[in-house]
Amino acid sequence: MTQQPLAIVIPAYKARFLDQTLASVAAQTRRDFTAYVGDDASPEGLGEICARWQGRFDLRYTRFATNLGRDDLAAQWQRCIALGREPWVWLFADDDLMPPDGVERLLAAIAAEGSRFDLFHFNVEQVDAEGRVRRAEAEFPPLLSAREFARRRLAFELASYAPDYAFARAAFERCGGFVPFPRAWCSDDATWMTLAAASGIRTIDGAKVRWRHSGENISSRHDADADAKTEAQLAFLAWLDRFLLAHPARPGEPADDEVLRAARPWFFQQAKTMDQRFPPARARQVLAAFARLRGASPVAAAASMAWLGLRSAVRRLQRRRSRTR
Repeated sequence: MTQQPLAIVIPAYKARFLDQTLASVAAQTRRDFTAYVGDDASPEGLGEICARWQGRFDLRYTRFATNLGRDDLAAQWQRCIALGREPWVWLFADDDLMPPDGVERLLAAIAAEGSRFDLFHFNVEQVDAEGRVRRAEAEFPPLLSAREFARRRLAFELASYAPDYAFARAAFERCGGFVPFPRAWCSDDATWMTLAAASGIRTIDGAKVRWRHSGENISSRHDADADAKTEAQLAFLAWLDRFLLAHPARPGEPADDEVLRAARPWFFQQAKTMDQRFPPARARQVLAAFARLRGASPVAAAASMAWLGLRSAVRRLQRRRSRTR
């Protein structure tokens, strides 16, 4: 059998939206792909859902015996990617939606420019659990360097997920796969930067990927793993500092200090979103991390932690008062 040019890889655990995701794959205007669903030992009957789509397109379902994503989400992504050998990979999700001509536009871009770029990107609009559009995310420019991507991400100018990217398998394997952080938090951003280091991110114009803010995915819930995500963010900032040193700015790209000066407000805005607390041991860890980060101020970091601690205390007091009324 002739190998297809593209693998659509869906690491799966949740059943709720999987049928809709597979329907969006089945609706593609080009079918020269193989879709792989990697069931992370889910208790939700994913195999039965996939069986309904067998024969509609080249779908290969694998149920893994052990749940890996709970402890190492990036490793679950990688073992799903390893199910195929197609030269290009579109890493999707079990709850998001492809535009009907997504494969067609991606393969056209690969045919035209795949020798120049290792990473292609689709623009995104965010939908809710019912599929209603919540907002259209800011569009990427046609070509974006890894440094400019980092600067804009830290400044909250761009949203970036995972199902909006497709990459060359050979480049992915050369860089060692996903950059590992706890809960794979920031792993995707670091990996896209690694893949884009040489030639940038090439965005494909046209209809957008629909990323679902369901209240169930890791990006929309923080209660159980806020500490792990905080550790990941600190590890990402240390990784970013090393990445910038290893990939000096080219003409027109932001300098190191321009990228890193956004690190502190980015980190503490994330902490605010997760309602993160900073007990003494955690506070010392954060201050030590910012002391090592070039251009960062531990004093400013301490002030940000103090402000967040006061804000959190006020909110807890308000909640207690509301319960006693």
